[in-house]
Amino acid sequence: MTGVLGEVAVEELIHKQFVNWTVGAAKFYNKADLTKLNLNIGIKTVEMGKLPVIHKKPKRPEIINLKVNDHFFYICGLATRETLLKYQDDDGILSPALRKKGNKTAFYGFSELIKFNNFTELIKAYYTDLFISKIAI
Repeated sequence: MTGVLGEVAVEELIHKQFVNWTVGAAKFYNKADLTKLNLNIGIKTVEMGKLPVIHKKPKRPEIINLKVNDHFFYICGLATRETLLKYQDDDGILSPALRKKGNKTAFYGFSELIKFNNFTELIKAYYTDLFISKIAI
């Protein structure tokens, strides 16, 4: 439920609807949360005091949220793929089973997040990330 509530918080901030309310097997939902807006951006929401769990090899930028309670979330900002790669820590994975799989890690680069206050600012950050990623390749 934390993930869906985090998505709703982002919807409220950017004034765009994108949450997929359907339920099904996880393998059918492994795509960007903002796909309905034609943006390859995910959303990671974590309870206060924990670190967000991300893929070690991120496919897309992620919006990082902190859940204070079911009614209050901090939308911390957008983590570029480069930032997600740079600020990883396996010790932040609390589940021994998940840590053993080896494909996920914890993200701790909150100071490097790109802040946004509306949809236009999110778009600007997203396309800046795409441009920089293409230059780096």
